[in-house]
Amino acid sequence: NGNGTHETLANVLNASATGAFGYNIGADAHTAAFYTGGGSDFVDQNAALAGVQIGLSGTITGGGGGNVLTSEVTLASETLTSATFNFTFTYDKDPAAGVQTGTAGGTLVFDKAADTYTINLTDPLEGFSFDVIHTSELLSKEPTSNTGHPQIVLERLQADDPDTPDDEDFYVQFTGNAINRANPFGLTTNGEGSSADTTFTVGGHEMVSNANETWVSATQSTNGVAGDTIQKEELLTLRFFNSNVGIQSEATTPTATAGTMAIKFDGIGNSEDLMLILDLIDKNGADNIAGTADDNATITRAVYVS
Repeated sequence: NGNGTHETLANVLNASATGAFGYNIGADAHTAAFYTGGGSDFVDQNAALAGVQIGLSGTITGGGGGNVLTSEVTLASETLTSATFNFTFTYDKDPAAGVQTGTAGGTLVFDKAADTYTINLTDPLEGFSFDVIHTSELLSKEPTSNTGHPQIVLERLQADDPDTPDDEDFYVQFTGNAINRANPFGLTTNGEGSSADTTFTVGGHEMVSNANETWVSATQSTNGVAGDTIQKEELLTLRFFNSNVGIQSEATTPTATAGTMAIKFDGIGNSEDLMLILDLIDKNGADNIAGTADDNATITRAVYVS
């Protein structure tokens, strides 16, 4: 017999915890053949699911918090000296109203000889934490000033961490457009060129554009079109990348995403309206890189403030 305590795991890949758990079934001890044939020391807690199931409970700190919503803990293998379970659980991943379900999982291994257990988190929680980066804290910028009125500005907001397998590089490319008599705004699929389409289609992928590109200002304190502000009949486009795409030409296929974004607009007058179009991607696909062939559907959503 052993008494364990509730374990606390950090939300990182392969986070683990070990505790005491021992038992002795005495004369009912099983042979090696018993386990080879699918037998187990553990009593199945859920006959509706295949295999041997045991229970799992817990609470989440961060995200939506609260208790684990559902769990499945299934025996993967067992011998005379050990038993390994795979577990998954669901939880509320977002503090917003209602339940936004996330999934996480790992392994639970019992060492029968040492009377211990080890929990390992192999699939960390989604939406548990996030990094905040600000344009006011840029690492580098091309060009370094507004001299010559650049039509493309590229800022590097985050550098890659060489100690992690992921590429954390994060760049933002700024471009600008303005209306003149020959070039009204229209809607295109990629935010490039002119179009006679002026009706936003819900469920489609439409971005504002025209054929009159102008210079853009992107400083640590303000972003603007043909100056440090965005005025009536002006368009500012931001695209995210995981590498330096340069400023020689406009890159139109983003390769990085942001889970959350905050933009501040000030000085909007009573006679002015504001439209914000978000370019949304459902998931980056198996390679976890936006802008490649295995991406799932992308859509745009328009927010109109009058």
